Amino acid sequence: MQARRLHGGREKHPRLYKPEHFRSNLSVRVQRPTEKKLEEEGKQPHAEGEGEKFISERIENGEPFSETLADAVTAYPIPSNAHAHAIHAYVSKVYLERNARVVRDLRVALTRLVSHHPPDYRNATWPGGLRNDPGLAPPAPDSRFDHLRWTRFNNTHALMPDEHRAAAPLASHHAHALQAVLHGAWAWLGARFPHLTPAGLVEGARRWVPAYGLTYLLLLRLARPDGVLELRQLEIVKPLGRARLLALPYVTESARIAMLVPVLKWNRADLADALDFLHHYEATCLGRDHKTSLLIALAAIDNVTVDSSAPAAVDELRRIFASLTRRHGDARLELVDVPLPADAETRRALDESDLETLRTRSTRAALARLPIDSLVLVLPPHVDYNEEFLNRVRMNTIAGVQAFAPMPFARFAQYEHPQFVDAAGNKPTVNTGRFHSADTRLLSFYRRDYDAAMSVGGDDERDTLAALVKSALHVLRAPEPGLVLRPRPAPCPVTASVACLRRLQRTEFAELNLGARHTLAKLLLETEDARAHV
Repeated sequence: MQARRLHGGREKHPRLYKPEHFRSNLSVRVQRPTEKKLEEEGKQPHAEGEGEKFISERIENGEPFSETLADAVTAYPIPSNAHAHAIHAYVSKVYLERNARVVRDLRVALTRLVSHHPPDYRNATWPGGLRNDPGLAPPAPDSRFDHLRWTRFNNTHALMPDEHRAAAPLASHHAHALQAVLHGAWAWLGARFPHLTPAGLVEGARRWVPAYGLTYLLLLRLARPDGVLELRQLEIVKPLGRARLLALPYVTESARIAMLVPVLKWNRADLADALDFLHHYEATCLGRDHKTSLLIALAAIDNVTVDSSAPAAVDELRRIFASLTRRHGDARLELVDVPLPADAETRRALDESDLETLRTRSTRAALARLPIDSLVLVLPPHVDYNEEFLNRVRMNTIAGVQAFAPMPFARFAQYEHPQFVDAAGNKPTVNTGRFHSADTRLLSFYRRDYDAAMSVGGDDERDTLAALVKSALHVLRAPEPGLVLRPRPAPCPVTASVACLRRLQRTEFAELNLGARHTLAKLLLETEDARAHV
């Protein structure tokens, strides 16, 4: 861990200090002595304020320039344009010479740091993780498109840690890392300023640079012996070490994927999505990728409220499934009924959260029909995918080592509105949807690993991913542009709208994907205009 004091002009950092930390009554005392008096005293006109001196340089005709000209705010007289160009060239020369001295001093300091590097690898660059050697991470490109994120924090919370939260408690690993950084910062300050006593962290910021390491900016409060507080700003770098390769089992793209799709038998929306899923499966898998099988689990509960059109939709689903089986005789297709136990909770009006619980129950019941060594991919019926995604499932799901939890791209619900038509609405862009980080239903795993995970932490019937995380498996979670969720209807039924909306409010509406604000505003104006002309 290395630390250095900040100097102005080196790099743009987030402004950590606050105006109240300093005096607000800024006063500048300007001295205006006469030219005759200045000549007698050998001084120059200047102004002073808050410890800073602003110099005005007088240039004598025919005399050589002095280095103080580079620090002057104004210079006079300048009789010609050639004289101005000569002053500019001289001042630029002075700045270049000063920068060269700073670089020379920095090189000397870096050479002294070599002794602190590992004995098998010596490196004298700043920061210590900046290396251009083959096989190691190259430095990040310095362009205006490379804007790395600074995350601000205090002792307990991080401010805007992601795009979904304004503030959140520090994660345990970030909290432990911060304590280690503060310990090193106090030790560094204590060695250089022994008369100052640590008085706490005001605030800080961190930034992860892949080719360098983790950079911290800390604004620290220290106390003098007389009780007066001082502020010190430090930059601390935890350099990136040598990259190491982890030994993992060999995986290929030839594994067979068993797709498991839970469908609620009494839910009309689920049945309609299942019909679309079958058409998409025939075009994507049966037509090109033959290393897949499909298992649709039809969940049924007695005495539950059933949509009036649900029985007809179930018959249509069975008819299309049978026709698909006849056209592709060598395909592994199965449609099974999964009876679920009925209780008081399932007999009432169900919101989307209750339905997800029932889908999870039907998934766990249907898994018993698959072989123990199956590679299982659990998908909701309202999803579209491509062959590249299926290959990533095969490569990222490793038996006994890793499960895969792709983060789908959820299209905005505005496309469910009949009046909203957009030709580019199906493409994953910033205006058509977002990667749904709260959606944990899409999972791929080996059934043997799933059974082992359920025996350890499978008590949560709503979240299978939580049970996998508690097990010894690694879980890979990443955005997946090849996995697109179709727009969803209203999440709350009319019979339970108040309770459902309160539940959504407790989750800060993280499960909703309504749409971009400007698009929703346009849709609202068009709807009101249409009503006005009726």
